[in-house]
Amino acid sequence: MSIEVGRIGALGQKNTDTEGLYRWIYLKLVIVISIISQYH
Repeated sequence: MSIEVGRIGALGQKNTDTEGLYRWIYLKLVIVISIISQYH
């Protein structure tokens, strides 16, 4: 389910500026790191 939300978010970010894109990438990195941490 989270993957579908990510796809929708990615499509929405295409209409934003570069700052918004970097913020979205940073957010995804935080989510990935938090998910990986749960398995270790």
